[in-house]
Amino acid sequence: MTHGPSSAAASLVAPPREASHLVGLQALRAVAAMMVVVKHASQVTSGASPWLDLGEAGVDIFFVISGFVMAWTTRLGAPTAAATAGPGERGRETRAFVGKRLLRIVPLYWLASLWTARRELAQGHFGTPLLKDFFFVPHASVAEAHRIFPLLTPGWTLNYEMFFYALVALSLLVPLRRPWLLLGVLAALAATGFALPGADFTVPDEPFAWQGAADDSAALLLHFYTSNILLEFGFGVMLAGWMRRHAAPAWPRWIFFLLALAGFAGLAAGHAFWPRGLCQGLPAALIVWSATLALRGWRLPRTELLGAASYAIYLFHWASFGLTKPLAARLGETDGHPAGIAALIGADVLVAVVAGVVVHVLVERPFMRAVKTRLSAKRA
Repeated sequence: MTHGPSSAAASLVAPPREASHLVGLQALRAVAAMMVVVKHASQVTSGASPWLDLGEAGVDIFFVISGFVMAWTTRLGAPTAAATAGPGERGRETRAFVGKRLLRIVPLYWLASLWTARRELAQGHFGTPLLKDFFFVPHASVAEAHRIFPLLTPGWTLNYEMFFYALVALSLLVPLRRPWLLLGVLAALAATGFALPGADFTVPDEPFAWQGAADDSAALLLHFYTSNILLEFGFGVMLAGWMRRHAAPAWPRWIFFLLALAGFAGLAAGHAFWPRGLCQGLPAALIVWSATLALRGWRLPRTELLGAASYAIYLFHWASFGLTKPLAARLGETDGHPAGIAALIGADVLVAVVAGVVVHVLVERPFMRAVKTRLSAKRA
């Protein structure tokens, strides 16, 4: 995820330097992060409504945004000289892309993973699961049966993100029609998943669900990386290509807001159906498109801060829930009263936001600034 200030009048036809100049994407990052936090806060709150499980659809929005941003910032399919550059130039472009993605994702994820495993590490235990997590290798969960989770549970989505980045990097090495190659690979992987034994269109299935043997790594990886949730990255790539080639419709702003609401209604309706990549990916793509157009030209500083901090919020929100345990103990006598449940979930969300913003401002942002300064000095 790329972060930065918003442009007051970002063009949707001629791409800006960074996709984060589209304020709608920053707002959606904040919304998606809040959806996931609310969902997980409801999991640790007894008596919470099952409707709050819809918050996991924030992941689907994240994946579409990721596909959009990668295609937009790398100008996949754009009619520029880069599309017909020589092998050397394409190699430099690919190395720069990989370096930026690793710098953006890896340090904070490693920090969050180390914090999650701090007790085991203090006892001298540095097991294979944590080593696999460091290199974004999916594995069977050590805490939950029939799940493909890293030690830092939300990190399962980062395994998909890094896999998608690898596919983008490979597509950057191809001189022509790069987006179609990338989209073809994503579609082929999803089609393979549909054809695997046990695939059932009538039963909702999560990409991190695993019914096989925990030590059957090959089958586990095949199952994980042929999930139809990969189609959501493809929807983002196609959306970026469409918005690059076509001017925005001259509709009143309220129509785009209405379409965004329709997209959220689609997420709610498709939550109980499989395949997830279609039933939730398509509404998520509608949300990304309409929200981007609805908010273009606006300045939303607080929302932009939350969007910039969304990665930190996402990684550290589980850890932050521990800060609300005293409140949970005091409200434990509520016996499932709606006011008490709302207070606990609200406190968890507030603490998660504050913790994520603090990590972003005091750790993530200074680290990125220091690295950029050092790289600039090295070039000079």
